[in-house]
Amino acid sequence: MEAICLLIFVGGSALYIRYLLWRGAGITQSDKDRIRLQEGVQLLEKKLYKEAFSYFDTILQKEPRCALALASRARCYLMQGDWLHAITDCNRAASLDHCLDSIYLDKGIALVHLGEMKDAFVQFDKAVWYFNVNATPSADAYRWRGITRLKLGDYTKAEQDFRKAMNLGDENAAYFLSMRGDSMDTIEIDN
Repeated sequence: MEAICLLIFVGGSALYIRYLLWRGAGITQSDKDRIRLQEGVQLLEKKLYKEAFSYFDTILQKEPRCALALASRARCYLMQGDWLHAITDCNRAASLDHCLDSIYLDKGIALVHLGEMKDAFVQFDKAVWYFNVNATPSADAYRWRGITRLKLGDYTKAEQDFRKAMNLGDENAAYFLSMRGDSMDTIEIDN
């Protein structure tokens, strides 16, 4: 009798899981968009920012509420040095899908370039959190949070962030760890 109950439970569970997958449960709209917008995502990965910008701008003319397209266009703006438009698109993307981890990283980088270190720190803190929640820890998020902590004078926690970034394979974090004292205040910031 127990074997029959177990068989029914296991079989029923497998059927329910298939049903959920068929319905798309557990797959977010951004996951679906990432597949659908693969061409533009690949342009971003190849660092073809002008082409990616055109691609996502065209998508947004048809679908202005596509969070992934907004986040991707924000990345293009960021890489072209247009900080304010990058922030605007990050804000719009966050209002549509607050779980997109990259929007917090990109907005933080734009804020750093505008000299808004406290606001940038908040964004990097969110980026670290969302990347970890999404099970994809980001060395970039830790490094940038470390940079803002340096700029804000919190050397101990900055060092912790740089060590976490190094553990995730970030070679640039080693540079910051090698700096000590006043030289940390003179850090030049690049994308």
